[in-house]
Amino acid sequence: METHPELVEAGPVLREAWWQRLLDLSYGTLFQPASTARRICRERPLGMATGVYLTAGVLAAAFGARNLALQVPVAPVAVGLALLGGVLWPVYAGLLQIAGELLGGRGKGIALLAATGFAGLPNALVPVAGLLGRLAGEWVGGLLLMVVLPAWVTALHVIAVRECHELSTGRAVAAVLLPLAGGLLVLVILVLVILAGLATLPMFRDFPGLPGRF
Repeated sequence: METHPELVEAGPVLREAWWQRLLDLSYGTLFQPASTARRICRERPLGMATGVYLTAGVLAAAFGARNLALQVPVAPVAVGLALLGGVLWPVYAGLLQIAGELLGGRGKGIALLAATGFAGLPNALVPVAGLLGRLAGEWVGGLLLMVVLPAWVTALHVIAVRECHELSTGRAVAAVLLPLAGGLLVLVILVLVILAGLATLPMFRDFPGLPGRF
């Protein structure tokens, strides 16, 4: 059987280059986000972005499921929550794409999808933040989990929109806030509709605070 030494030698080189690229993009996303986001928007490594997003989601979901002390295996719950996040991720990226275009952006949706995938990388640090909270105090863990990591992810989304759509920072912030504001508005409307519906039921008519009372 004829062999091709040059192909055999090329295999490890290609694999090393792939892993080196993944490490470079991951490190850059955390510590050099602007230049790395530009590179991601240019190269569009969607496969890597998907792996990064789902891995970070599994780690974060596993920590959350374990802390909730659910009477079910942690692994299936974590994988299920990560897959749900994987479904919602392109939806959110699509909303960011629309918002970016409305504000004058000209980036490609696939590029922004890849960039937002890497923007979820700080979620992989959720278990680390939880461990620090146990060692240094609950307030430290709460600060990291409820403020620092969400703010970090949001900032990376702003940078991703800015670099992919070539927008100013202000417009990129607006593009990120528009879907969040829209989602909050929809949630408020749903709550009001539910309360209004409950107010029409006999068992709830005497409850204070429902719309039917006013």
